[in-house]
Amino acid sequence: MSNQLRVLLSLDKGEFSARCMKILESSGYSVTAVEKNGNQIIGSIEKRMPDIILTEAFMPGLDAIGVINKINSMRNVRKPLVCVISSVVNSEFEHRILSCGADYYFIRPVEASAI
Repeated sequence: MSNQLRVLLSLDKGEFSARCMKILESSGYSVTAVEKNGNQIIGSIEKRMPDIILTEAFMPGLDAIGVINKINSMRNVRKPLVCVISSVVNSEFEHRILSCGADYYFIRPVEASAI
């Protein structure tokens, strides 16, 4: 059994996502990328049991708040650390994300190495 931390990555496809994946893997994390879609994240949680989720605030299916609320209602699932990325600079929105259960809120632009 591996003691690697499992990261579920659900970001826009592109350079930032690729850099995050590369940095996390080179730091010893096991990284799985899924489509940027809240329903995909929920399905992957049940299958992969990630320790950490790195996701966008806004996405099809469920947004980050919907995903976190769904995680909080899941039984027999250990709650992963949830990191949300957004370009929204609004203290009320940030408070709302963190109040529902996100552990970190990153505002774009953010360096992949900071995550």
